Amino acid sequence: MVGSPLCGECYDWAGLVVWNSSAGGLWWRYVKELGRELVRLGGLPVTDHAVREALRVSYAKVAEFQRRGVAHFHAVVRIDGPEGPGDPAPAWVTSALLVEAAKAAGPRVSMPVVRLEGPARIGLGVQLDAQEIGAVGADGMTDAAAASYLAKYITKDDGRGLILPRRLLSEAGIEHAARGALVPHARALMHTAWLLGGLETYAPLRLRQWAHQLGFRGNVVTKSRMYSTTYGELRRARSEHRARANGIEPIEGEGLARESHWRFVAQGLSPDLREIADGLAEGTRMRKGPRPEWLDLPEAGDAA
Repeated sequence: MVGSPLCGECYDWAGLVVWNSSAGGLWWRYVKELGRELVRLGGLPVTDHAVREALRVSYAKVAEFQRRGVAHFHAVVRIDGPEGPGDPAPAWVTSALLVEAAKAAGPRVSMPVVRLEGPARIGLGVQLDAQEIGAVGADGMTDAAAASYLAKYITKDDGRGLILPRRLLSEAGIEHAARGALVPHARALMHTAWLLGGLETYAPLRLRQWAHQLGFRGNVVTKSRMYSTTYGELRRARSEHRARANGIEPIEGEGLARESHWRFVAQGLSPDLREIADGLAEGTRMRKGPRPEWLDLPEAGDAA
């Protein structure tokens, strides 16, 4: 089966789970290194202060699971001025420069991880592709182009059979959920994550909490704080749209007064529900209490 190891006994199951668990940390370090590489190519001092003064790296990314169960990222990266959206990026930051910086930053990124064998390091490696997104309009890349790129990977079905939509409550839940839902390779990875999660060495990774995602921690879709709008703004826009659709003028300002009233309706059960409850209670008393005289049952040991 595509994605399954050729030698199950030789395969580094724990290494894959630990890599998935650390993928978010690797990405954070990559974004930081990308900013440093941009200022280096721009001829500025390679310091965090120089990056903050010159530009801001914003992104939206999607995590996709390969058939072998390894999480990898697809991202749209945008360079703004230091104040974020609305602040033009430095003139020397071109698309070609960003592509060059993105490719150069990847191999430099690594982070320490814990292993039973002792301390180790993992990195992004050299399997990194960066290219300019097409569909560029007169004012730059259109919103539709960026949205289409991310939507392509959000809607891909490569994760089917590899991860579960909900967290596991016990290791037995893996086999229970695996009835037609998981490929054997994914089941083995979940068992590995659950087993490692019970060891003190891997306690900081909370692997049992994320065993349903093969150790990967976090949401499939994430973005930097200033890449685009916020969920709060979207909720506000929806609320205002519904209000106007119902002929109500949206309330301006932050203050909102709510007035509530309590009204007594009833107490206890309705007559029909009370009759059902009394029957259930009587059945419970019969099972747990002394046997009523009117109930003719054979004594223990009597022939039926």
